Order: sequence, then structure tokens, then C-alpha cells
Amino acid sequence: WVEGQGSADLAIRGTLEEPEVQGVIALRDAQFEASAFPDPITNVTGTLQFDRDRVVVPELIGQYSQGRLLAQGELAIFETPSAQRLAQANPLTVLLEDIDLDLRGLYRGQVQGDLVVTGSVLQPELGGTIGLSNGQVVRQKFDMQTYTVDFGVLYKTGFRSLNFAMSLRNY
Repeated sequence: WVEGQGSADLAIRGTLEEPEVQGVIALRDAQFEASAFPDPITNVTGTLQFDRDRVVVPELIGQYSQGRLLAQGELAIFETPSAQRLAQANPLTVLLEDIDLDLRGLYRGQVQGDLVVTGSVLQPELGGTIGLSNGQVVRQKFDMQTYTVDFGVLYKTGFRSLNFAMSLRNY
């Protein structure tokens, strides 16, 4: 958290093994920095609703490098079967629109697509479609069209992995 306005009204009950979180976090024009990205995520506005064992995101919008991020859906807080079952009906989806991304030494260019976040807050699993365009992948040679990038190793974010398909044109 760097700046912006926000409010939180949360109640935590239950046991350490199975806590229940109830309440709301509201953000307005917030700015966040993440070690995975060289630039901050800005103008973050929206609400996170905590419904015992999952987070419900009616709409959370933000900007990254002149592009737009939009998140909606649900994500289990912990990997309990009931929380995951409820969250799977409306999984957390993050829309990426015209993001200019510079991942030092890996990729520089535009990113668009939609990420689907399943699993839990503590152990998220990413899927979906990511499109790379008008950019440069910093590698000498590719001999496959599908790659697995381990975010836990590359960016230390705690994500298990990100699977995506990439097609290279004019290389």
C-alpha cells in the first residue's frame, strides 16, 4: 500500500485451523507496489467482501502503465471444500487491457487477456489466457509453443504456477 483511501470493517471468528472472516474492505484511488512489477498499480477502486470462508469481489478496478485491470468474482480464503465449491461457481477473474509490461530480462511489450484465479488466497492457482503483442521476449530461441512459468521462483509472489499458451509471429 502506497497511498489512497480505504476502509476496513472485519470480524474474525472461529479457530486457528478454520477461521471465519466477515466484513468489507473498500478502496478508493489506492496505489500498490508489488515486487513482481516494476511500476505501481494505481487508481485502485472497489470493494472486497469477506463472507466467512471466501472473498467476494463485486468489482475492483485499477490501472497499470496506462492499461486497465478489472477483477470480479470469488476466491476461497482457505482450501476448504465448501469454500472452493462456492467460489468455483463464480471464480475470480482479472481482465487485463492494454498493459505495457517490462519484466526485466524476460519480456517487454503489451499484455492483454484474462486470468482466472482459483485455489485459495493463501495458495492461488492461475489459469486463463494471456496475449503478448508489440513486444520482445528476451530469449535466444523458442522450440515449443506452450510454457509454464513458475511465479514462485521468478517473482516470489507465492503463486504456484501460471500456464499460458504463446504464439510467436515475425521472429
